[in-house]
Amino acid sequence: LCHLAPIGVRTPDVENLTSFTMRLAAAHCVETGVLFTREISSHLDYPPRLTTRDKPLAFAFYQMQHRQTINGVGPAVAHWVRALESLTSQSELRLLTMLPWKNLLTCQSLMRKTRAWCPDCYAESKDQREPIYEKLIWTLVPVSACVRHQRVLEENCPFCGRTSPALLSLSHSGHCFRCDKWLGSNDQAKPDQSGEDVIQQIEKARIVGEMLALSADLSPSFSPRDFNALLNRYVRQITAGNLAAFARFLGLNYRTLMEFRYDVNIRPTLDTFIKPIQRLELSVKNFLAGKESEIELPDWREFHFSGSSSSTKELLQAAVNDPARPSLSELATQIGYKSKASLKRIAPELCREISARNQEVRVNNPQANKRRYDDK
Repeated sequence: LCHLAPIGVRTPDVENLTSFTMRLAAAHCVETGVLFTREISSHLDYPPRLTTRDKPLAFAFYQMQHRQTINGVGPAVAHWVRALESLTSQSELRLLTMLPWKNLLTCQSLMRKTRAWCPDCYAESKDQREPIYEKLIWTLVPVSACVRHQRVLEENCPFCGRTSPALLSLSHSGHCFRCDKWLGSNDQAKPDQSGEDVIQQIEKARIVGEMLALSADLSPSFSPRDFNALLNRYVRQITAGNLAAFARFLGLNYRTLMEFRYDVNIRPTLDTFIKPIQRLELSVKNFLAGKESEIELPDWREFHFSGSSSSTKELLQAAVNDPARPSLSELATQIGYKSKASLKRIAPELCREISARNQEVRVNNPQANKRRYDDK
């Protein structure tokens, strides 16, 4: 096939792999489904494969049944990338997907099931006579706004009212995959999209854009263990080692952070990954490098535990299942109480169970006398 170059590589506006496939089909004056059936599918070495050759279109769409994940980190993505790189002699098509982040992020809550787009981006490309394409950032679940045009992304066609998957046989960029109408913005009055919520969405999209621009430079060895180390570093800086206070500072669930601490193989979702970056006001590059945040340290009273019995019981219940089996004194310090006596008054039965589990560790393992929750 022709050596079509991908758009926006190493920038926040990099195109996605399905967009590249659509543009490749257009370059050969064929429909996307025809290109897949005649060329791409025969280069895919991804099980399970159909053995019948009399229904190539059925085979093609069987391979495309999970097409919404083609731009993600799933098992079929690498096969799709290798097939297109072999056919086009391009070498960086993995950067059109989330594959560079595969070792760090979980696939849960990562890729949209339906297509999203910015009408202003389409219209701008058309007006400037530039190639019209679909951006990788539009396919990600946490992203719902366009940084360039300061507006919310669209998901429903304004003409037929339907949503679309990431790829269909007759699809081509800039048009509805269902009714084929042009989706670029027009001269009609636009709805007011100002407000704090939209600002937060735009800021989140900006951070994700930084991630995509850094995809080529991300170390393949960067893992959840490294993410956990970064969290511990910022826990010490921001809340003096108090994990529960740090969770409240980030707006994350305490159990989530505790899971990262004691299971280094748990991969964060994309939304969880960008939370500390956004809250610490760091660039993605500085966060990955462990640079110290320059934000003003919060007053401890702002994130000190309120002491509500329901929240305390929830944290103690999580500690019962903690494989580290912490002591009540450690938990009291981490949660924000002055002593374990307060915990015993709130949930005596849970406290007895936690103490018994901790005692078992101390009897069987003298090294366990070290405070497991001490971050300093």
